[in-house]
Amino acid sequence: MAEYCLLTALLTLAAAAIFIQASGGIQAVWNGANVSLTASQATAAGASGAGASSSANTPSNVPAGSSATSK
Repeated sequence: MAEYCLLTALLTLAAAAIFIQASGGIQAVWNGANVSLTASQATAAGASGAGASSSANTPSNVPAGSSATSK
């Protein structure tokens, strides 16, 4: 019985490691989508003549190029 508990614990640790590794890839996809959307928003704002900057809606404590909703 103890062997099965240890095997289950090992499988759980392996699954957690795979999940953490995969979540980094998913975060990269979301960051790429955010960059594309921000660029298209800036282009649309420039084309409409509004002159609005995409950084106008970004809080001052968030570095440029990162989203305020990440993590």
